[in-house]
Amino acid sequence: MFMLSKIRKAIDSVELAFFALCLSALVALTVTAVIMRYVVGKPFGWTEEVQMLLLVWSVFSGASIAFRERGHIAIDLLTNALPKKVQEVIEVIVWILVMISICMIFKLELDRTMKFLATGQSTTMLKIPKFYIYGVVVVCCAMMVVNHVLNGIEDIKKFFRKGDSAK
Repeated sequence: MFMLSKIRKAIDSVELAFFALCLSALVALTVTAVIMRYVVGKPFGWTEEVQMLLLVWSVFSGASIAFRERGHIAIDLLTNALPKKVQEVIEVIVWILVMISICMIFKLELDRTMKFLATGQSTTMLKIPKFYIYGVVVVCCAMMVVNHVLNGIEDIKKFFRKGDSAK
């Protein structure tokens, strides 16, 4: 399991660095665009497309990080009122449903991204291939699957450790 921990740390580092890079570039580009438009009076025509690309990648990579950290919102008022055994069953059902959902989104977006790749569609101004924009969902869903599986492994280990200590 030591190897699994090292792999997870490496993935986490790359994912976080990529998110920070995209978000920093987005902020820097936005500040520059505002200065050029309102102070200098000569706006760049291309900034909107790059901002869109950076925003989409920031949002989806951030969603993947939140997924890893279990940071997405959950309404657990009802489940907390149920007995512990029922809560554990519900957790397994939810884990399976979330995995199915992520895999379905992955498949649908992979198909769409491949269509953009095949047709060669690109953005208007900079001619950025659209598969770079839509491909983020594929990449981040893959990361979410990895994070979900790793979180599931951690949960299983905790469950069995808890069961061993109860004996």
